[in-house]
Amino acid sequence: QRQMCIRDRQDNVAVALTALSSGQNVTVDGKKTAVYSIFRDSRGIMWAGTNNGLYFYEGVAVHAVGKEELAGAQIYAIAEYDGKLYLGSNNGLLVYDYSTGEAGYCKADLSTEIRSMLLYDDQLWVGSLYGLFRLNLKNGKVSDYTLGLPHKSVYSILRDSRGILYAGTYNGLARLDSSTNRFTEVKAKTGNPALKNLFVNSLLESPDCGSIYVGSEGALYELSLIH
Repeated sequence: QRQMCIRDRQDNVAVALTALSSGQNVTVDGKKTAVYSIFRDSRGIMWAGTNNGLYFYEGVAVHAVGKEELAGAQIYAIAEYDGKLYLGSNNGLLVYDYSTGEAGYCKADLSTEIRSMLLYDDQLWVGSLYGLFRLNLKNGKVSDYTLGLPHKSVYSILRDSRGILYAGTYNGLARLDSSTNRFTEVKAKTGNPALKNLFVNSLLESPDCGSIYVGSEGALYELSLIH
């Protein structure tokens, strides 16, 4: 075991983390593979979306699924609904039925180059390089929510404990205004005047629900929420 200490500018130890050396390296098809998304389904099975299709891990080995249908698909996001996995990929929205092993394209009229997804109730929010969309999985209706975003490319989506929806884009963070049903940019200072654009590629609510952690290129920010 190795310990790593994080210190502040006054050289005070803030926290000590233990690096474990007993971790297992899981390979995919015995070759170097980029893993873009990891998802645990309702049965406890771990799924990995990669630069070359979809895989699942049962605790011992990694197995490819839909080799022909999903060949070459870069899978950036995974969601589960009604016994199926919805896969956000560079080729659009794919659907994998793990009860039959069949995979194919979703019939909904959605953008390609999907980078993020969020599922709650029967609504699947889909963030792509070309906008943000909401797919009603009950009736297949697609709604476009791109208007109001600081940039059309959406890399992260979060619904916080209060039910407020956030979208992280290539150039800033946006929040859904329930009164207008459209997104507006969250005006927040980063403290870095040299920063040309805030590329928000990950979002996470804090355990006390008092803030949103905003992951970007080169820095992690904390957005304090006003209750």
